[in-house]
Amino acid sequence: MDDNIYFIPSAVALALKTLFLFRLSTRNPITRAFIYLCIPMVLQNLCEFAMYMCIDRSMSYAKLLIDGYMICTYFIASSLIHYSVVLADKNGRLLNVVIWLIPILFAVLHVAGFMVEDYRHTGIALVRIEGGLYFLFETYAIASCVAAALILQGARRSGRENKARCEVALIGILPYVLISITVIALMRFYPNVSPAMWLPVAGVFFLLITMLATEIEALDLAEHLIYAKSMFQKHHRALFDRRRPLPERIQLLEKIAIEEALRQSGGSQKDAAQALGISAPGLSNKIKKYDIPFRDSRRTSLSEEKSLKW
Repeated sequence: MDDNIYFIPSAVALALKTLFLFRLSTRNPITRAFIYLCIPMVLQNLCEFAMYMCIDRSMSYAKLLIDGYMICTYFIASSLIHYSVVLADKNGRLLNVVIWLIPILFAVLHVAGFMVEDYRHTGIALVRIEGGLYFLFETYAIASCVAAALILQGARRSGRENKARCEVALIGILPYVLISITVIALMRFYPNVSPAMWLPVAGVFFLLITMLATEIEALDLAEHLIYAKSMFQKHHRALFDRRRPLPERIQLLEKIAIEEALRQSGGSQKDAAQALGISAPGLSNKIKKYDIPFRDSRRTSLSEEKSLKW
């Protein structure tokens, strides 16, 4: 198989990861940790893409770029643990120092030739000639397992909102852990097989799910999942009751849609009406018709906002 085939998933992954990096609209400790995770992943894909493009022209540049790829891997492992620590609310200054010192140490050892002595081209891939400390490179699979364990712990012990984030992030990291372990096994037992097409797919999937778990304002999947579950538990019997006439079920669905629009708009009838595609007076009439509890949360105090239940 030609090396140039591998640049396709690498290029797609590079574009998508860069898009994820600039997609976030909120700034908080969790989104900052997500950005720290995105940056080395983007740089890794950039090195990988450039390496496949120049491997037939200059072997020396290709070797330099694959070194950059591996150094980025060390920082991905640390940023993955850092993100999991922040997500699971286990953050600490000393822990952060240790997390970021380790990849710097590994990068120095790599440049010094202790991780990889050289590379040889097999016609399918660049295969490393392992140094005495190469096993340290393989610890990125262990790092992904540690990150998954931290997120799992956060899903069990965190508050409601953070617990939901951890549950969603867990969906993304489990395939990444499995693929990381598979890649290590392939590189160990089948050194002439390039696993490069696997990692971009796993990385894109993980970042996509992680972004859904991280974004708070525009893309808070966890909140919608919780609310959808509660609404289903509350209304499923009435909606699926065969004895209830169809017009009553339609009215119930309309009432649920109005309540949800008011909840998302913070009680603003104008915004809720716009979201529903009806006029404000029409919405006001329906609120009275269905006897929906209503109050504009933007005109209440902070303590009153917390007590409102739509």
